[in-house]
Amino acid sequence: AVNLGHVCIKMEEQSEKNEILDSDRDIRGFEVGSWPFHPDESVRLGVLHDFDLLDSDFDESFNRITCLGARIFDVPMCLVSLVDADRQWFKSNLGLTVRETCRDAAFCAHAIMPGAPEVFTVCD
Repeated sequence: AVNLGHVCIKMEEQSEKNEILDSDRDIRGFEVGSWPFHPDESVRLGVLHDFDLLDSDFDESFNRITCLGARIFDVPMCLVSLVDADRQWFKSNLGLTVRETCRDAAFCAHAIMPGAPEVFTVCD
């Protein structure tokens, strides 16, 4: 997982509950700008940007991976997430209508940290 930056939820169907408020917290209660930083953040971001995948079109090969993951784990949502400086951007997504979310709301921002577990189980 690669988490990118702090561009807040961009949705195909924007709803009021997903907009960011003019305060230190967004409407979901997350503190704006509060996420862990990788010890080699600048190098990580450089490599991520070198891949030139951010903000690109959906790709059938990534979509096959996402569909396979959803089927194997029997889950309704599956994503290929790239973690930018302030957002996580989805190269492929199944079961979600957004293309990106704020990094401060991203599980992936924690998954890219050294010592993070290989598998995150998120219970409802």
